[in-house]
Amino acid sequence: MEIAILSQWLVSVFVMSTVTAAVIILARILIGKNLSPKLKYYLWGIFLLRLMMVQFPESSLSIFNLLGNEASSIYLQGKDEKALVEEGMQLTTMTGQMKDEMGSSTNNPVTHDQGPLFPDKDSSNNSKDKLADGKAISTYDLEALSDVFFHISDLSKAFEQDENQLVAVNAPEERNSKIVIVIYVLGCILYFAYMLMGYISFCYKSRRLLPISDEKLLMLVEQIKKDLHIKKKIALVYGENTCIAGIFKPILILKAGYSEEEYRAILTHELIHYRYGDLLVNWCLVLLQGLYWFNPVVYFVFKQIRQDQEILCDVRVLEKTNMSRVSYSEVLFKEATMMRGSIGVIAFARKESTTKKRIEVIAKGKKLSKVGIVLGVGLVVIIGGICLTNPNTLGANNQDTTNQDAKNEAMKNQDYNKQQAISEGAKDATNQQENNNAPIGNSSQIASKIEQYRDPIDIENIQVASIKNKELANLITSLIDTTRIEVSYDYFNNFEADYIPATITEERHIQLILALLARSDTSIISEKDMSGNSVKNQPIVFYQKDEKLAELYINYDTLYEQGWIQYGEYSFQLDEMLFRLLAATEEYRPEGSRIPEDVIELFGKYGYTPAFLMGSSERRLPKTLEVTSANDIENLYFALSIEMSKAIGLDYGEKLGDVGVLGKSITAEIYYLVESLPESDRPISDARGIVIRYEGKIVGAHMDSGRHSAAFYTLSGKSFDEVTSLTPVDYLAETVMADFERGGYSSDEELIATYFKALVDGDTKTYFKTVSTNTWLVILFTNMDNTTLFNEGIVRQLMNTFYKKVDILDIKLSKENDKLSSNRTKIYTVNYRIETNDTSILQNGEYPRRVVLTNENGKWLVAGDGF
Repeated sequence: MEIAILSQWLVSVFVMSTVTAAVIILARILIGKNLSPKLKYYLWGIFLLRLMMVQFPESSLSIFNLLGNEASSIYLQGKDEKALVEEGMQLTTMTGQMKDEMGSSTNNPVTHDQGPLFPDKDSSNNSKDKLADGKAISTYDLEALSDVFFHISDLSKAFEQDENQLVAVNAPEERNSKIVIVIYVLGCILYFAYMLMGYISFCYKSRRLLPISDEKLLMLVEQIKKDLHIKKKIALVYGENTCIAGIFKPILILKAGYSEEEYRAILTHELIHYRYGDLLVNWCLVLLQGLYWFNPVVYFVFKQIRQDQEILCDVRVLEKTNMSRVSYSEVLFKEATMMRGSIGVIAFARKESTTKKRIEVIAKGKKLSKVGIVLGVGLVVIIGGICLTNPNTLGANNQDTTNQDAKNEAMKNQDYNKQQAISEGAKDATNQQENNNAPIGNSSQIASKIEQYRDPIDIENIQVASIKNKELANLITSLIDTTRIEVSYDYFNNFEADYIPATITEERHIQLILALLARSDTSIISEKDMSGNSVKNQPIVFYQKDEKLAELYINYDTLYEQGWIQYGEYSFQLDEMLFRLLAATEEYRPEGSRIPEDVIELFGKYGYTPAFLMGSSERRLPKTLEVTSANDIENLYFALSIEMSKAIGLDYGEKLGDVGVLGKSITAEIYYLVESLPESDRPISDARGIVIRYEGKIVGAHMDSGRHSAAFYTLSGKSFDEVTSLTPVDYLAETVMADFERGGYSSDEELIATYFKALVDGDTKTYFKTVSTNTWLVILFTNMDNTTLFNEGIVRQLMNTFYKKVDILDIKLSKENDKLSSNRTKIYTVNYRIETNDTSILQNGEYPRRVVLTNENGKWLVAGDGF
């Protein structure tokens, strides 16, 4: 997909930049005589903007609307494909949309134009059996219910054939796109290599030049610099050619043998180039020419830009000096044979033909009238308006929309009836759940209720007979007797020589992998849609004791959450849950302990499947959840955990019968869940299932996202905000943290100074009194080991030994405060001098620091700081 987009972008830029250049050239031909050199030069800025900017506003006035639908589609197609990648949009049918709303995943998203989406036979048959048995209907059953009304097998097969044909048609186009991109990249490399060699050669030669020691000439340079308001130090050396180079460390090369008047003209010319930023413009031209080396129009236009740049500079020189036009022209002729083509260099005179053009303009010396100025400004506005806008998407699509209206109207009644049937099925499912006394929370939305109680993965009954793909069915059959699986999964695709695969021997874990392997049977075609965040050819080996049964290879894109498994000549696109499970298995390497039945039953009730035990620990709960010191930081975790457990009827913060759990020893178990966290927590997807046991019984349970994130969920998939109507930070600040004495400093400056002093001194007691509740949570989860509930012994390990000494120079309110919409936040810029314990990380010196303050319960606290 990325290759196609880049290829389309190259074509789009070629067409639009060429049209823009043509418009500017035509305008110069028609009314160029009435334009000043400055307006002619600035007019090229429109062309440069067209090359440098990626996005432009759409307008019905855009000249690109005149190219017609076929040509305009160059822009529209590239725009649509890019939008799909950036926004993560997938156009689905009504069935796909309903599945998304109900929290179910689909393996076959299709667009409206492709036709309806049908559930696979596996889920359909299982769901029909459940309907016949009168059991509760889950989300997967609703897909089957839709299938009962609308499944037409012949049409489904036809769709699959059309899809395969579409891929076959696109294959040559993809190959052509790849060839184009390879040629483009090679061209860029060759161009920049050539330019780099030229620049290095120039730098080498310039370092060997002798510095100018003529005091009279040096004084002349300083006088001209003063007149032009140039303060930068500029090195002066003698050389064969007169030119200026270097943006940050400029060097002015002068040729000997001129009179004082001639030197004044030459020096003024070169320094005006520096004063008006022409060196920077020329570097931009070099870079853009390297990026658009394939477009001959760019070469022509850039030549004109450099010529107009010199002409404008000549005009400015004559305005700044008393030199006659004739004398100045004679100096130009003397330099007409000077260097050309050095990178980042502006020579006083270049090719003879260019010099003649400059002299012609100088000789005319025509002053521009007010009418010419108005005409020029108007021309810039008009050309900018029509060339710096993109074709109107709505207008270009009107014809397609009109043609599609008939199809949409024809499908309208069918889609409405289908939606009604799904809705009725949802109502039946909800009623059935209520009859079975299954708690469904307080939400009134049917989709939310169904999402909370989706069916867990059926590990015990893998229906091989219902798998449509013969090769996949044969593979699953051959793996039924697997007793060991070896999983290799290296994100960087770079296995070390001593790498040891993760080994799975626990029967349920093996069956879970086989069940996920059997969930989908869609053949995949190529890796054209894989991003750079992909793992490829990761071996998964299945054994029956010591006999190898099969070796599969994983190919998975962690960005788009899609991929396939390769088995010999066959490829199978599978559920993303399998790939995440394999990656987690390799990372955590479970040792094969069985998952207790009460855990399987508890999570299964809410549609989640525990895969393996990540970690377990025994600890004593605090007697009270109120925070009185930094050592009580773990109270925050259990306060949030208890609120999540309450939502499913487990409140281990209160007494259970006559037994008080707070202050008692409990066991905390952490399980890896196959299903992902709710969409609201993306891009984090891996879910940890947390179980709290007291005397062997489950007294609490919730889900969290583990490392780096303080996201808590109930087992029914509700976030902390949904359950309590408060964010975790606000809840903690108003409850367990309410009586902890923090803040209260006389000024923000005192708070910030105390904060940094605590960091330097390693004073944890003071540090925790200066920071926000959110910072406490960040400390609990940042860089934690996912096999533990939270960071252990964090108070002892917290203090940043990076600081050795900090001297605050000044503290000022940042200008960012003007943009803040909340009066609970302030931003300061703190300039300080720092001494560090490790100069390899940061050198000693003065640095600005951005410090954010937040207001909690009427007191200002440090919410964070950074460079």
